[in-house]
Amino acid sequence: MNTFESALEMELRRSERQIEKGKKILAASPEGFLTIRPRETGETYYWNVEERQNRNSGKTYRQINLQDNPKLVNQLAEKKYQRELVLRAEQNLSAMQKLGKVYRATDPDDIMAALGPQYRRVFTDKRQNLMNQKMTARYSKCPYNPKYHKHETDYGEMVRSKSEQILANALFSYGIPFHYEEEFLYRIGDIGHVYPDFTIFFPDGRRKIWEHLGMLDDLNYCARFAEKLNLYQMNGFTIGKNLIITMDDVNGNLSSGIIQQMIRDYILPDLEELRVSPDTIIAGTRRTN
Repeated sequence: MNTFESALEMELRRSERQIEKGKKILAASPEGFLTIRPRETGETYYWNVEERQNRNSGKTYRQINLQDNPKLVNQLAEKKYQRELVLRAEQNLSAMQKLGKVYRATDPDDIMAALGPQYRRVFTDKRQNLMNQKMTARYSKCPYNPKYHKHETDYGEMVRSKSEQILANALFSYGIPFHYEEEFLYRIGDIGHVYPDFTIFFPDGRRKIWEHLGMLDDLNYCARFAEKLNLYQMNGFTIGKNLIITMDDVNGNLSSGIIQQMIRDYILPDLEELRVSPDTIIAGTRRTN
């Protein structure tokens, strides 16, 4: 059930409760209705009570002045309010029930499933090709520096730390399309750039950034990352949405099991069961400017 359907269901239940409560109040209300007449010194309240009924004149009402009976004034005013509330709630309930019968959510997965397997394969192939093209397109990358890039991954790329090596190898083993240290252009006043650890691509064109913190005992390192985090957030990348952050433990280690779980929870569902081949990932690492 999507957000709109959930909201519609909640509003249906709310209207039903309003109608039930309103009808109980109306059943316990005094007979007749309230009339309010403006005067120079304020309003005068009258209680209209049905007096008699015949075939010729229909209903007639006797008016009783209620200036000295504020309790009855309040009861009759509440009766008027509840009658209007019940009427509107019943109209809304009828309209929502009709809408519920004809409404069909525009969920992409549902629509794709309705097209049949042949059409799904066309779109799957299209998204697969787009991912492959993105993976192997030329991109601007942080320059290689043998002083810092000391650890070789399973696919032959040099990274800065053992933790980044674990992360890169995990992404590679799952067939996830990613670039290591691809340039990220940001705009805060002037255009600048930083180099995220990993940029991950998805079939619908979205991307996620994965940053790993490995030197938390270095205050300068932490301050630089805080600035980097602010840049991401000001450019639409936020933790829990499209920004993933991990860090070493107190012993300077990274749990491979935790990384695997995070990949299963935060990456694989958005890939729609699509993957890129090892050769495509390897080719992508060679296509830097």
